[in-house]
Amino acid sequence: IVRISPVATSMATSEEVRGALLAAHALGKPVHCHLETGGNTEYLIATGCDDIALAPAGDIFLSGPHAEAMFVKGLLDKLGVVADFEHQGKYKGAADSLQRDTMSEAQREAIDALLDGATRRLTESVAAARKLKPDAVRALFDQAPFAADAAKAARLVDKLVPFERFRDDIAKGAFVLASASEPKP
Repeated sequence: IVRISPVATSMATSEEVRGALLAAHALGKPVHCHLETGGNTEYLIATGCDDIALAPAGDIFLSGPHAEAMFVKGLLDKLGVVADFEHQGKYKGAADSLQRDTMSEAQREAIDALLDGATRRLTESVAAARKLKPDAVRALFDQAPFAADAAKAARLVDKLVPFERFRDDIAKGAFVLASASEPKP
């Protein structure tokens, strides 16, 4: 039983934890997950489980990956500070936020490539785990957030139940949706 709480982690770390859950499943161990609430990273972890339960008052905020860029050149100009950095190469933009007012095309291209990859991996993981088509998963990103009932209707979770009852039901053998012998994508 894995109780997934809100975590401040990266998608990469969530992918590693998901992989560990899938490895446990591959060894024949059923893995049951419970969420009180979940965003992209928590939900990605949960897709490594045989079944996913959500607290009745919980929600799923599966919005897809995003990035933010902050530019402080205008502030530095008002303070009379000039950021003086040298860089070589089109994609060497570490100092862009200090030297520019807006994102360069090279920086936008690099961020878009990172987000496209992260979106693809998240989409594929959710689609495989929840037996949904990738296009349906991408459409879910635009519909987020999902209150508990809507998350269940969208097939993002299997059951709406408080953690204590979820734990007790599993201990009694009353809540088993997937068999450890069934292959997990």
